[in-house]
Order: sequence, then C-alpha cells, then structure tokens
Amino acid sequence: MVGAMLGAHQPGDELGWHYDPNDGVVTLMVQRCSGGGCFEFAHMNRPDDTSEAVQRDAIDAVMSGQWPGTRQLDQKQGDFTILNGSRSLHRVTPVEAGPDRIMLLLSYDGCPDQVFSEDVHRDFFGRGASTR
Repeated sequence: MVGAMLGAHQPGDELGWHYDPNDGVVTLMVQRCSGGGCFEFAHMNRPDDTSEAVQRDAIDAVMSGQWPGTRQLDQKQGDFTILNGSRSLHRVTPVEAGPDRIMLLLSYDGCPDQVFSEDVHRDFFGRGASTR
C-alpha cells in the first residue's frame, strides 16, 4: 500500500484532471457535498501499447469533452470505488455547496516500498512528506 489519505474539499475546491502515479486506488465516500464535487473519469484512455501522440490525442479528447468513454459517478455516502487511476484520466468537479466533500483514499502499487514523490505531497497535501 502506498498510502491512506483523507481528503476534504470545501465549496470552490476541485481536483483537476490527472493520472495517478500508482497502480490503483480504493475510495470510500465519507461525506457527500450537496452540490458539485462529482467524480468524473475517462475509462481506460491511457493504453500502454500506443504512441505518446495517440495518448496525447486521447487526453485532448477528454479535455474538449469529446472522449466517448467519459463517465460521471453520483457517489453517495458509504460508496466504495475501485479505480486504476494510472490508466484512466480522472478528476473531481468543483464543489458548489457544503458540507465538505470528504473521501478516504487507499492507494496501492505493485512495486514494494513505493512512496509518493515530494511533488505529489505538495500538490495533494500542501506540504512535503513527513520525515517521521
């Protein structure tokens, strides 16, 4: 396991389109916001066996709303989600109304001793990794 994180999004917060740097994630919706904050993903739009140009075209299609495999989940409190985020571009849309959107994320990777980079820590937690 790479890590367990509890993320909270307040009105105005969002998580932009991205791929995960690990093999997979299991999420649990702890608290749902009353508006916005939807989980959206482009199912398996990053195949290994294609060129960088083809992958770029797939990303461009998602960003322009033209990817046919883009889905939005209406997650309820208590819902579990399993995602291979390194293969599926995904995001959380802007939270429009409270209460805070709170999600537990359990991240996994097949490589032993895998840890998130300093960039990931800063981007997702607003600070570097703990030295403890």
